[in-house]
Amino acid sequence: MTILPWTKREGGDDAGYRQVAVAEGADDAPDELMVLNPPHCSPIACYPVYAHGARPKVCPDYGAGLSAAARVLVRQPVFNALHDANYVLRPAGRQLLVLDGFRPATVQAALFSYLFRRLSGGTPPDALPPAEFMTIGLRADDVGSFAAVIPNEQFQATLAALPVWIQEALAATNIPKAAELWLTFRHNLGHQSELQLDTSAPTAHGSGGAVDAILVDTVSGEPTLLGVPFDYARPASDSHPYGPAAMRYFEDEANLGHYRDLVGHDPRLRSFLAEFGVQKVTHDLFGTIRDERRLFYHSMARVGFSHFVLECWHWNAGNERSGNQFRDFPYAGNTCHSLLRNVCAADGKPRTVWSNASAHRLAALM
Repeated sequence: MTILPWTKREGGDDAGYRQVAVAEGADDAPDELMVLNPPHCSPIACYPVYAHGARPKVCPDYGAGLSAAARVLVRQPVFNALHDANYVLRPAGRQLLVLDGFRPATVQAALFSYLFRRLSGGTPPDALPPAEFMTIGLRADDVGSFAAVIPNEQFQATLAALPVWIQEALAATNIPKAAELWLTFRHNLGHQSELQLDTSAPTAHGSGGAVDAILVDTVSGEPTLLGVPFDYARPASDSHPYGPAAMRYFEDEANLGHYRDLVGHDPRLRSFLAEFGVQKVTHDLFGTIRDERRLFYHSMARVGFSHFVLECWHWNAGNERSGNQFRDFPYAGNTCHSLLRNVCAADGKPRTVWSNASAHRLAALM
């Protein structure tokens, strides 16, 4: 495991996720769901990407959007932490621009579908052989994740009724639970309409406990350069411990040559950098991006956020690596366990995690 020098923690996360207690219990007292966007009383700047689509200096993708709601919702502790982060950033002339918060399962499915179709080059999903379909689906999942499907009797019956040739082709891929994933991917793409999306499946965005955000210059009002656009699924974005890192990539000057090659071979990235007036990747530019990411990381970590290892823009309210360390615990998965930190019920026991089901239920009431 790589240990970042300024945190002395594995993966660089210093938000205390290992101290989080996960308790069993009823989900009967969820945090309030808050609206960030104006005209509501919030000075947090927002640009809901999945509602409005592409924007220069932010994101070149999604066209006019994915039919998501324009409001940005987050849990109250996240809302408070965002305000704290802006206070920390203010002396540096920066503030947050939030791009996404709570994400309903329907929007998650739309995001997966968009990415799948882009990766497939527009080839209709039904025209793809099962093995190729699965390869593209797994790549789309790496970038935007799929929305889970309720594994009920209808799902099991549909699974059992799959033609033998499809079952055999999926089995030959050696992908664990390939048939279940195949059906799930198809439902995300708008097929298998008899199935149902699982709004209770644990995800950080689905529980309202995560935000996607970048930095904005408080004087110009323009986004600052973090090296890559939002949802850019390449090594300069991620921070997997065994690969280039979102907050480590620009720490290593040995990556300067790799970044130059990346820009040289990727028109999308080159066009994005041109929005900032960048014509050439220099040593000074590399250092400027590094310093901007350092400021971003430290400011967010200081107020209790933890950084999701695959994306420099994704911040959970304290847990690391989407909660993968908690798979053997109750309510495990991508939910934001860190909000349980130091939060106890009247009897002194830690509160249970707030689930996706609560977020979906509260969002429907707003």
